[in-house]
Amino acid sequence: KAQRLCLQSTVLKQHLDMAVRLGGRAMSVHCVQATGHLFELLRKYPMDTFSGAKFDDDALVLRIALHSFTGTADFVKSLLALEARRNRFVAKRKKNNQRRTRTQTTTKNATDGRGIVFEFYFGFSATVNLSCCGSSRDRSGVRQQPKAMARGKKQVQRLQSVLQAIPTNRVLVETDRGALGSDVSNDLCAVCGMLAQHWPNGPVLPAVIANITTTNALRFLRLQ
Repeated sequence: KAQRLCLQSTVLKQHLDMAVRLGGRAMSVHCVQATGHLFELLRKYPMDTFSGAKFDDDALVLRIALHSFTGTADFVKSLLALEARRNRFVAKRKKNNQRRTRTQTTTKNATDGRGIVFEFYFGFSATVNLSCCGSSRDRSGVRQQPKAMARGKKQVQRLQSVLQAIPTNRVLVETDRGALGSDVSNDLCAVCGMLAQHWPNGPVLPAVIANITTTNALRFLRLQ
């Protein structure tokens, strides 16, 4: 298990590096029972860009979606706090470097103020989340057994606490399917319905969730 985890960490680090070299390519990460390892890897990821990374803004924004998210609200808060810390660090360094420029002083290790910051998104899919937080009947319409319903209630409570912790502009809906088709639309509608039912501050219409998550997806994919 330790060897597999080490290998996966190495591959993820390589994917992060590739996303940086591509100018901040959006990434989807599926983390299962390894939130601590993922957090530590992201926490230790370099602040500075490296050779081969090209971008025009003050900072390179690395957008990372947590696919089929089943983590806790505390993990969400930890990731958002990490994101905020990196933003503050890069902003402070940029300000300091601008001050050096105005006074025409430089140091051997001074940088141009640019750095790598994170922007975390949290995806909810039909395949994983809907099966955990559905109704008293499963997706085939068969009524669930009491133990399954009890587990489902706990998952609903977790979903509600997680949604309270996630900013609305960071929520995504997913199908977890490998091909387009009518089932894709059905799954997206079903996930929107699930999120609408447990949305913070009370239920909303599924269409509201569809509009919010469409805007979020376009921003995540850098299409707007």
